Amino acid sequence: VTKALGDKAVILRLATVYGPADTTGIMPRLVCGATYTIQDDAKMTFLWSKDLKLHTVHVADVCGAVVHAIKNVSGGIYNLVDDNDTDQGAINKMIAEIFGIKTDFLGGMKSKVATAVSMKMVAD
Repeated sequence: VTKALGDKAVILRLATVYGPADTTGIMPRLVCGATYTIQDDAKMTFLWSKDLKLHTVHVADVCGAVVHAIKNVSGGIYNLVDDNDTDQGAINKMIAEIFGIKTDFLGGMKSKVATAVSMKMVAD
């Protein structure tokens, strides 16, 4: 892209986008959380730990940045992220409160194993 457009190329690097029409950010966690309401004593478990940072940006801010870039920017690479200090613990706490479920984390060692074996052993 930069070869074709030269210095005029604008690249917007997005954090995890949330808000209306979210299908890959925080919404899948909410959908999964809803399914745990039908399982007694089930615990919704996530990889890594509660301290894992989730850099986020609202879809409205992304749209504003795109419009701004079209009108005012002649080139460059920009990271789009909000000012929130979001981590998995905060997200899980909200999911637990919304749905009245329990959440947990696998921790570093089990998460590394799960990642290394492409989740096959964890899913089994």
